[in-house]
Amino acid sequence: MTGALLFCGLSGFAQQHFTVEGKIGHLGAPAKVYLNYRDTLGQVITDTATLNDGQFTFKGTSAEITDASLLLVHEGEDLRTLRQFDRMFIILENGVIKVSSADSLVHATLTGTPLNDDYVAIVKGKRPYEQKIRELADLQSNYNMEGSKNFLQDHGAEREAAIAAAEKVDMDYITTHPGSYMSLLVLQPYIDSKPIAGDIGPKFAALSAETRNSRIGRAVGAHIEALKKTDINAIAPDFTQPDTSGKAVSLSSFRGKYVLVDFWASWCKPCRAENPNVVSAFNKFKDKNFVVLGVSLDYAGAKSQWLEAIAKDHLEQFTQVAALVQGENSAAKAYNITAIPQNFLISPEGKIIAKNLRGEELQSKLASILH
Repeated sequence: MTGALLFCGLSGFAQQHFTVEGKIGHLGAPAKVYLNYRDTLGQVITDTATLNDGQFTFKGTSAEITDASLLLVHEGEDLRTLRQFDRMFIILENGVIKVSSADSLVHATLTGTPLNDDYVAIVKGKRPYEQKIRELADLQSNYNMEGSKNFLQDHGAEREAAIAAAEKVDMDYITTHPGSYMSLLVLQPYIDSKPIAGDIGPKFAALSAETRNSRIGRAVGAHIEALKKTDINAIAPDFTQPDTSGKAVSLSSFRGKYVLVDFWASWCKPCRAENPNVVSAFNKFKDKNFVVLGVSLDYAGAKSQWLEAIAKDHLEQFTQVAALVQGENSAAKAYNITAIPQNFLISPEGKIIAKNLRGEELQSKLASILH
């Protein structure tokens, strides 16, 4: 853990009186800066400041410490038509928060209050590892285009080491800062990917009661509780939905096989990009007690788009189901799906044994269990 991350206990999540002082080059009208954050009920609060020779100021009161974003429009553009955003993350807490840059928020430095200083230190501590992860991601793309090399075999251990090192910076902070609002923010990205019972749950429980009872703490706690039913080693929730011919298909009908429950949709570009990997895994392991159950989150009236995507992506080789409803898909609700693609690998006994396996990682996991 970097030495810059000194203990930052909170004196309380009580009312916070904050000031944000900024200096972005010599920008003036029509440039504007927007400050966005949520109140304790989750409602978005927006404040606006004009720039005078690059200077702007926000003063306000928040019911408790909260995360916020600053958004700069250089030419006074309409936010509804903006395609590229110049923004930065800050924490609103007691004191004067200082932002400065020669040209933009994305290049700005952030100083002035304990939690913002902690945030900067965390980012700095993770930077070399995240740079390595990006470099390896670019290299993996080249491997995928060449098709003749195995990225995981050549660089998998190197990538895992970089991911683990970046993660350690976060986890060390959480462990040493149980009373910090920042610990909640650091923990959040791991909730959907790590085991709840053996990892996320204990870390959240170790945070101070005041931290857990903050607005974001209550939301994180509720999310953790909801995810317990789809945690690693949990019995996979059963569901039934119609296949492409209208026949009802249940997850439980595949009991005795390894099942990849794959949530996707025809309109989801990342899903469509991942589909070739799913097809490849299916073709490689279909004779080893492995099946895929695709669950589309396409909406009501989109059956033709769903069927077209199935044909185009060659997904007809395995079972595809879809409720095609206007509201929330019941299977997605049962599995707490808030973004796609997501998948769950189910054992022959009906237990969840892995989540969100992508690309070569999916084939590597299947190879380790399907001998």
